[in-house]
Amino acid sequence: MPEEFKAVAEYEYMYPRTAGRPPLEGVLNLGSDYVFIIPTIRFARYLKAADDTTKVFLYLFDHNPQVTNPSVGVSGSSHAMELAYLFDQHAWLSQYSYYTTVPNPSGSDSQLFDVLQGAWTQFAKTGSPEGYLPNNSGAWKQYDRTEEFYLAISKTPEQRQHVYAKRVALWTEILR
Repeated sequence: MPEEFKAVAEYEYMYPRTAGRPPLEGVLNLGSDYVFIIPTIRFARYLKAADDTTKVFLYLFDHNPQVTNPSVGVSGSSHAMELAYLFDQHAWLSQYSYYTTVPNPSGSDSQLFDVLQGAWTQFAKTGSPEGYLPNNSGAWKQYDRTEEFYLAISKTPEQRQHVYAKRVALWTEILR
């Protein structure tokens, strides 16, 4: 890989630096993109390229739970955190307590529990998560290779396009 491409990737994820150290968010984004985001986008593209009638639905768990320990320097949702909202409260949810509040199915997180549990149940019953989103959040459109629809899941879910467009383009068009 040419050095100038490596420099572009380094700039995207490792700046601005503080005391010579890259930002924690950039390091976490780099790992997340490499392990989860880019393989998922590539797989969705391959599925649709092989057979455009294949139903593909993408989502991004875009919920930002309340930070309880800002000194950790972590915010937002961790990998697989949406699973905490699919099941009843259980002791394993306390693993998130080092930086955020533990999901509460009967409190301020109840709408998020309803969205995830409803959409996943609908998908299991019908093969499509469509039809179970709160009012005013629209339909969960199928992914396609042009518009690249995905659902940003939060307390107010919304249909969006091109998840992390600039970072995905970096990996899929420049750093192949």
